[in-house]
Amino acid sequence: MIEDSIAKVNEGRTIASKTAEELEAIMTHVEDVASLVEGIAKASNEQQLALEQINQGVLQVSQVVQSNSATSEQASSASEELSAQAASLKDTAGKFRLTGRPERWTEPAARPETNPAGAPAPKETAGEHRPPQEPYLPGGFGKY
Repeated sequence: MIEDSIAKVNEGRTIASKTAEELEAIMTHVEDVASLVEGIAKASNEQQLALEQINQGVLQVSQVVQSNSATSEQASSASEELSAQAASLKDTAGKFRLTGRPERWTEPAARPETNPAGAPAPKETAGEHRPPQEPYLPGGFGKY
């Protein structure tokens, strides 16, 4: 009986020793898993920060696009207004009559050919006499 008790105690000691080894292995694995979970959490936080930066960039691009769109609309509107004003000015200027000038303003003809001395070649037709014209001077309209 004593020998049987000693054998059972030894068997219990062996089982306890194996259990302790297995629990130690489990603790090592738990620490490894905890380390992996910590790494995943850290990477998730970094991804969250990166996504926030991307969202800020997209928001800034959207604001720039909206600003450019508004500026483009303003430029288009200003262009239309200037075009209308130019047409009105052309119409108003066309109503003025100057002595010795055609009834309506027309695009200027090509420059007359010059003679070798550099003066404009005379262009008089038979029976037509035109009064001399004042040259255009910057800042004024000659004698007008």
